[in-house]
Amino acid sequence: MAAIKEKYIRCDNSYYKSVGLTNVCPSEVAYPTKVEVYGTTCYVVKPESQCIRYAKCEVKSGCLEISGDESECLMDSFRQFDTWIYCENCGFRLVQLRLPQCCTCSKYEECQSGSG
Repeated sequence: MAAIKEKYIRCDNSYYKSVGLTNVCPSEVAYPTKVEVYGTTCYVVKPESQCIRYAKCEVKSGCLEISGDESECLMDSFRQFDTWIYCENCGFRLVQLRLPQCCTCSKYEECQSGSG
C-alpha cells in the first residue's frame, strides 16, 4: 500500500521524547496490533510502517515524592492517527485511533465516604 510506504519515510521523528527532564513515569514504546472496531477485533496493518506508536506506562504509584501513594503514572498527550486496519467482516479500512504518547505523574485525592 503506497499510503503506508509514504508514512514510513517520515516515521523516525513521530514519537515525543522529553530531553533533559527526569522521567518519574517510565514507559516503553509499543505498537498496537489489534483494535476493536465495528464490534469485532481488527488487525493493524504493519503498525511500525504506519508509525502507529503509543506509550505503555509502567504501573507505578507514589510517583510524586512528597505525596506518597496519592499519585500515579497515567497515559497522557493523546495523539490521533489515521490507521489502516484489516477486519475479517469488512476488509481494509482507514480509521482514526487516539493513542497516548507519554506517561505523566498525576496526583489524586481519595473520595471521602458518605457523611453521617
